[in-house]
Amino acid sequence: MVQTGSGAGSGSAALGIRLCAGRWAAGRGTGAPGPVVLALAAALGLAAGPAAAGDLGAVTGTVDGVAGEWRVPEGVLVTPDRAAAAWQRVDGSDYQIIVEAADPARSGHPGEGLVAAIIQAGPEGENIAVPYLVLVGDWPADALTPDFVYHGEGAVTLGAARLEPPQHAGDRLHLDVAVEARLCAQDIDGVPVDPPGAPRCVEVALRVATSAMPIDMVPDAPAANMRAAGNAAAPPAAASGGATLEVLGTLTATLDGTEREWLTLRGEIRGEEGATAHWRQTEIEIPGFAATMGSMLDQLPAEERARIEAQLGALDGMMRGEGQVAEALDGLSGTRGGVHRHLDLIIGGHDPESPNILTDGTLTLEVALPNDPVVPGTTLPVEVIYVVEGGSMIPRLFYVSGEDGSEARVTFDRLELEPGGGHAAGRFSATLCRMESARLMEGADLSDCIPAEGMFDTALGEDTGR
Repeated sequence: MVQTGSGAGSGSAALGIRLCAGRWAAGRGTGAPGPVVLALAAALGLAAGPAAAGDLGAVTGTVDGVAGEWRVPEGVLVTPDRAAAAWQRVDGSDYQIIVEAADPARSGHPGEGLVAAIIQAGPEGENIAVPYLVLVGDWPADALTPDFVYHGEGAVTLGAARLEPPQHAGDRLHLDVAVEARLCAQDIDGVPVDPPGAPRCVEVALRVATSAMPIDMVPDAPAANMRAAGNAAAPPAAASGGATLEVLGTLTATLDGTEREWLTLRGEIRGEEGATAHWRQTEIEIPGFAATMGSMLDQLPAEERARIEAQLGALDGMMRGEGQVAEALDGLSGTRGGVHRHLDLIIGGHDPESPNILTDGTLTLEVALPNDPVVPGTTLPVEVIYVVEGGSMIPRLFYVSGEDGSEARVTFDRLELEPGGGHAAGRFSATLCRMESARLMEGADLSDCIPAEGMFDTALGEDTGR
């Protein structure tokens, strides 16, 4: 069994959920990023009340008219290995400031009630903008993800704003910003949680005054999440931090000459029972030719219409699985009976040595499987993703295959799929190239690519989509 820590680890895992079903790079693979970016990074701000001793700053304001105050601690809050307020340069010039502010009145998960946003500014502190703003809603103490978050609906209104850039690379930045926004409840996939026409929304008016540390400067202060801050009201499950996950198997690989091992896991993941190694079948119903052409046929003479309807009916019969042609279509395209079937295999390995086991240092294989059985020795294309440093929806730093023109391949020694699970074993090879969330639109850095090859042997779960 593997214990996943709470504190910085599980909080980052939860808010670090990507909001798309496919890959991180926009427009690639099975899905582009959704409309909501849970960037667990943030900034808000403006002249708040005095910060508590040891804090970088404090956020004050109202949520639906109710006054509140959030701490911006100097230590780690949710995202590991950096202060709760941190800055970085983007493209060598503009500033991006990431702030997390905790609600000390909450007694559940340390991320519950968290205010998070991203502030951007020009090289002299001009052109300040707040592209993302999030208020975390209910988050059970023993869950990896919140039940819902409030995310911006429409533009964030910027009030008085001031940003004082650091004098030197290792100095702190100071900001003083006010924002107003309408935030509405959504799940972590960006889907509204309320019935259509009756959204649960809040009006927020927030001000924060805080310093921010360089993003690569690990704070000397201890982890400053709500439990570490002395929240004695937290239940035992929250205090002990974490979920217990069952080990399904292993994924062993050599990355750039260094051999490492990852674990595949099963348990409560992102608030639901699931497995990081699993298969799933997606079915899409395809309307018949006769139904599609129906309105057009109404314009034809009766005799001509009857002749064409008979031909279309024969085609529909093939699609429904009648005859040898239907069997051939089934094997070639996975389409039969008017339904297209798409089969995927995902093997997600997690580094047991990582302080944030669910999001940092992960290695994932994604394979589109044929509808025919995969026999030993079958080789297929695979996408390989190695996440060095997780982030919000998009990891801060990761390596991905297929960017340098080479094709990653996986060869199966064993693949068994059955209702509820199965087993997979095999080996793979790929070339992985560096990508960064701050430079996502620039594509991969082809000057920084590493060879990867390894093997896997793991039990599988089935993702039924329920």
